[in-house]
Amino acid sequence: MRALFLLLLLANVAFFGWNWYQTRILPGGRAEAPSTAGQGRGLELLGDLPAGQLQPIRKDESRAESPQAGGTPARRQPEPPPRRERPPAAKADAPEPPAEQLPARCYRAERIEARAGRDRLLQALKEHGVDARSGTEEGHGESHWVLLPPFPDEDAAREVMARLREKGVQDLYLVPSGENRNAISLGVFKERPRADQRLARLRRLGFDPEMRSLPLPSTRYWVRFRWPGGRAEPPLSALAETAGVEVERVDCP
Repeated sequence: MRALFLLLLLANVAFFGWNWYQTRILPGGRAEAPSTAGQGRGLELLGDLPAGQLQPIRKDESRAESPQAGGTPARRQPEPPPRRERPPAAKADAPEPPAEQLPARCYRAERIEARAGRDRLLQALKEHGVDARSGTEEGHGESHWVLLPPFPDEDAAREVMARLREKGVQDLYLVPSGENRNAISLGVFKERPRADQRLARLRRLGFDPEMRSLPLPSTRYWVRFRWPGGRAEPPLSALAETAGVEVERVDCP
């Protein structure tokens, strides 16, 4: 009880002191407004100012600076994230040129020994709608001569020829003159394998022939053509078989 009494006493003294302080500042219990004498113009209301002196206040700034109810300042609205610029669209690849504008390809077949092979190749290219050029080249080939060397006289040579015919050997020829006079020719071959076969057969029959190489003038043919760029690869294998030689690609002129 004593503590409660002391607490009430202190409260009354504090109230009395506060009331006395208020009456000393302003009679009637109201505080005077601070004097503005000597400081220029006093406090003016916004309604008393000319319209040209009023400064516009942005809505968002006034909202951000004015306290909300309860004395808590208003939260500033979060700024939107920066807009990401879209990367430029990838450029489309350049369109391929039309088939007719693709570069042509050139080919050649050379050293065609048979004219018939040259003609067959030209005909095959014509069927594909391809024009070709053809020409000739002169050269010297090599032939293979199978023979029995010259005998002492013609009678001896003819006796051996009779024996060869008895064993079924045909295509015999007696050389009448020259350094190989009275020799027995058993064939001239452009291809070496055929000459070797002839030589081996005669030896199996008991004769002793020999083979000599002879120069052989020859005319060979060549064909060149341009294959259109818009087509698939030409049938090189079939064309080579037609011509009897290899068909190879070359630079176009």
